[in-house]
Amino acid sequence: TAARAAQTMNPQMKVVAYQDKVAPDTEHTFGDNFYDKLSGVCTALDNVEARLYVDQRCLFYRLPMLESGTLGTKGNTQVVVPHVTENYGATRDPPEKSIPVCTLKNFPNQIQHTLQWARDYFEGEFRQGAEDVNSYLASSDFAAELASQQATKLESAKTIRRVLVDERPTTFEDCIIWARLKFEDLFANQIKQLLHNFPEDQV
Repeated sequence: TAARAAQTMNPQMKVVAYQDKVAPDTEHTFGDNFYDKLSGVCTALDNVEARLYVDQRCLFYRLPMLESGTLGTKGNTQVVVPHVTENYGATRDPPEKSIPVCTLKNFPNQIQHTLQWARDYFEGEFRQGAEDVNSYLASSDFAAELASQQATKLESAKTIRRVLVDERPTTFEDCIIWARLKFEDLFANQIKQLLHNFPEDQV
């Protein structure tokens, strides 16, 4: 967990981990008793709604806040001191052009999240793999082309092996088996694993 990782970096750090959503329906947990014990708040939230909510809580309890976020290789921070600096909700960020990967994989909560997940999966499974294989088959010196890829050459090589060797169907029955196993993995196994990692009634 993040708490264990932080304590590994700094064994003297004292951490109390919560796995509840910070929202109006959890104010029985994150209420007066919780905020009165804080001297400041540092956030790393993954959606605007949660950021606005915590921003209002910090204003109400007069707590300084360090607002932070990442999107791929990009990052941003904002220091908020109640009634001294501009707060997060005073201006609105432009609409997000992409959805954080952690939201897509673990906590989809809007229809556009599921649509984006399906699109990303389709691109990776049926487009990128085919393009890598076609490039490999058509190239006279694919090793040189692969070597020129700084960050993706290992992934490209694995994809080509998977498509041409490990998962290559030779009959119609092989195609049915492949589809059935993919369905089981995507819509049963991965969901069971997610519910195991983040059980609904976990406190």
